[in-house]
Amino acid sequence: MQQLKSGSLLQGGKYKIEKVLGQGGFGITYLAIQELLDRKVCIKEFFFKEYCERDEATSHVTLGTQSNREMVERFMNKFLKEARTISQLHHPNIIQIYDIFKENNTAYYVMEYIEGESLADMVKWQGALPEIKAVEYIRQTATALEFIHLRSINHLDVKPSNIMVRKEEDKVVLIDFGLSKQYDVQGAQTSTTPVGISQGYAPMEQYNAGGVSTFSPQSDIYSLGATFYKLVTGTTPPQAIDVFNEGLPELPTHLSSSTVATIKRAMQPGKKKRPASIAALMTFLDGTNNDHADKEETQVIVTEPILTPKSQPEPIKPDVQSVSQQKTSKDWLWPLIVGVLAALAVIFWPKSEEASIKNATTSVATNSSISGTINGHDYVDLGLSVKWATCNVGASSPSDYGDYFAWGETSPKYSYTRENSVTYKKNIGDIAGNARYDAARANWGSSWRLPTGSECQELVDRCTWTWTTQGGHEGYKVTGRNGNSIFLPAAGWRNGSSLDNAGEYGRYWSSLPGEDNTDAYNLLFDSGCQNVFWYYRSLGRSVRPVSE
Repeated sequence: MQQLKSGSLLQGGKYKIEKVLGQGGFGITYLAIQELLDRKVCIKEFFFKEYCERDEATSHVTLGTQSNREMVERFMNKFLKEARTISQLHHPNIIQIYDIFKENNTAYYVMEYIEGESLADMVKWQGALPEIKAVEYIRQTATALEFIHLRSINHLDVKPSNIMVRKEEDKVVLIDFGLSKQYDVQGAQTSTTPVGISQGYAPMEQYNAGGVSTFSPQSDIYSLGATFYKLVTGTTPPQAIDVFNEGLPELPTHLSSSTVATIKRAMQPGKKKRPASIAALMTFLDGTNNDHADKEETQVIVTEPILTPKSQPEPIKPDVQSVSQQKTSKDWLWPLIVGVLAALAVIFWPKSEEASIKNATTSVATNSSISGTINGHDYVDLGLSVKWATCNVGASSPSDYGDYFAWGETSPKYSYTRENSVTYKKNIGDIAGNARYDAARANWGSSWRLPTGSECQELVDRCTWTWTTQGGHEGYKVTGRNGNSIFLPAAGWRNGSSLDNAGEYGRYWSSLPGEDNTDAYNLLFDSGCQNVFWYYRSLGRSVRPVSE
């Protein structure tokens, strides 16, 4: 049994459970009666669905096995901390929390019950809302977001289903702060929080490993714009990556220019191109901003790097992709950057491809960017949390493409499949964090493994990426802040017997599989962009191992 039974009592009979209203990965929400006040309330119970169990006789919750109890308790403490934070938010358009307590070996908070329906249900039954009504609801939601942003809180799950409308007053109430984060005065997050993605409403930076790690009003602004889109069109907006690659679909012609401008500006794929605050966004809705979304959209197409294959496109599963924030530089900085990189190249770049090949797995003396050898394979210390190998698995030099691997589904096990169809099976625990490449090349040994998603993200965020040619192959020279560098060839990907987009795109697996066993995290890049995304596991990709 996972849920409390109808009629269950909490706090010595103070609250009586009526029924379950909903359940997610981290909690169960109930309709209950507060007996002495004779009023309906909602009660949210912390219940980590993947790890928790309930004793049917006592209703007590077990917090997983000993090995994962510490993690579950950490999330429960986060649950309580966020409840305390929300309880201090007194605003007419934000859900009110009445009580917080521990019972049944877990935690609960009690909040107001709203008689009404969500904007999602409203659109479901009515279709697209009249523009004047949609604008009214968006303005009210915006005031709630502005209120929490002034307190360095991101909601991170703004969408029609999390905006209720009070039946009697026709006023919106922002609910479900389960993914919210609070940040300190420097803008850094103050607690660990589960990362969630709502299809069509989450901006690209929310797909990053760890989610939105620094305070960002623009992230909620994107979601508010996507909610606006849903209200006036009646359809769920496209995924952020599709907006990035293809732009927004045409909006209905009957909409006012201010509504169109607000949606387009809020849903800019690049965070820096969105308004920096709710107040700035409202200038578009008020018609007081002289900027034009159509003009800016054209500029985005020109200046933002687009990851669209020139040949047959790679299949994409947008709802589980992970996207890093795009890194852009002002034009005037490029001469300086190029000069610095040129100086580094003189110091650290191999003198010739022949020397690279010779020294790739044998010597560390003649190439100053190589920091050492582990089990016969050279690594480079880029000043990051792990050491990166100088070569791909199966490669004989830093510029060689090496072998290609695809993750097959053999539940409850996964498999790595090489181009020659030899399959190596490993259990899920090995893949999730300790995948070793003895399967691909036995002499790599247990000291080498796949990088995690966060380690791939670290490589993107903390290194300088310079598109160049080495050994006749296009790819990136990736330089750490300590001046050391590695070369990642744009090895493309294998699709059956076909090698696609070699020389144009790089795709490198991480160790993190997807929740539905059909996709996985990987580092990807082309000549203008580096990201961390989720993609289908059936396509063959390169591997660049790391070591502690």
